[in-house]
Amino acid sequence: MKPKRIYNYYIDESGHINNDQPVFLYGCLKTDTPNLSVDAIKLLKEELKDELYFIEYLKEIEKGFHACENHPDIRTHFYKILPILNYRVYFEVIYKKSPFFIDLKNEKQDFEIISKMLKNLINKMVLKDKNAKHIFYVEELEIQNKSLAEILKEIFESYHGIEFEYYIVPKGDENLSITDYINYNLFNIFVESDEKKFKEKNVRVINTFNILKEKIALIHIWNNDSFYSRKGNNEKHIEIDNLRKVMAEV
Repeated sequence: MKPKRIYNYYIDESGHINNDQPVFLYGCLKTDTPNLSVDAIKLLKEELKDELYFIEYLKEIEKGFHACENHPDIRTHFYKILPILNYRVYFEVIYKKSPFFIDLKNEKQDFEIISKMLKNLINKMVLKDKNAKHIFYVEELEIQNKSLAEILKEIFESYHGIEFEYYIVPKGDENLSITDYINYNLFNIFVESDEKKFKEKNVRVINTFNILKEKIALIHIWNNDSFYSRKGNNEKHIEIDNLRKVMAEV
């Protein structure tokens, strides 16, 4: 018999559903070669530790790669290896500075919103290939009124005849670091609402996004229920201008 295809998924959030940041999102990295990414990231870590320039950041490097915590030069080195690795990323995004989000929070509890975001991501993965084995790693998160473990249990118990495993994991996994870094980049696309200031202050964010966008398979923005993909038409293609239009429209 032909061996069953095995896919690994690494899910992480960016932002928070209850703070004043403008966006809350979940990213899901999909790969069938997780060990190749692990080896590349471990090699990068050793290379950075050997560089005199980073001697003051050895503890930070040893701790692992976390975009919002890492020195900008460390981020640059990490982003440089991402285009050559084997993966695709899927996103569920909510722009919070909008009437849509106010209504959503009035209608739904936090755990209901998070549960739906995770369900959307997981559905896209497991229903695409029911004959494969699917292994999920979800970064731990504290949620009011229902635990992440309870949410995931409910989601996965709804599938029948599909082989899967899932784990709740802390920060530190190499493939989760990739999700974290691409989350961080997409998150920063939405931080500055003024278009002129955004383009002046975020040259590095824009350049990084344009390099990595071919690694993004799909972005679902809740506010207008829009889906942006690499194969979308002009208005629904994954481009910064298309994504930022949502901020003005909602």
